[in-house]
Amino acid sequence: MAKREPINIGDLVSLIPYPTGYGPTYAEQRNVGVVIEVIGGSMCYVKWVNNHSEPCWYQKRTLTKLNNQKNKNKYLTNPTQ
Repeated sequence: MAKREPINIGDLVSLIPYPTGYGPTYAEQRNVGVVIEVIGGSMCYVKWVNNHSEPCWYQKRTLTKLNNQKNKNKYLTNPTQ
């Protein structure tokens, strides 16, 4: 398994889509966000770009850091437009 990069305050992140009890649009509305606060080394408070998504606490393992051009192209473009 590849080593995960550390997530810090100010990093662009995306929620990893995985099966949850939430509806299918939950992860879609959380494609791009900014980490506002980090506590305990495992929890991040994320403010999402989408206006319909409230800021919330997430475990770091559920987030992908948008740190390279491949990830930015995947998450920052909307294929439906």
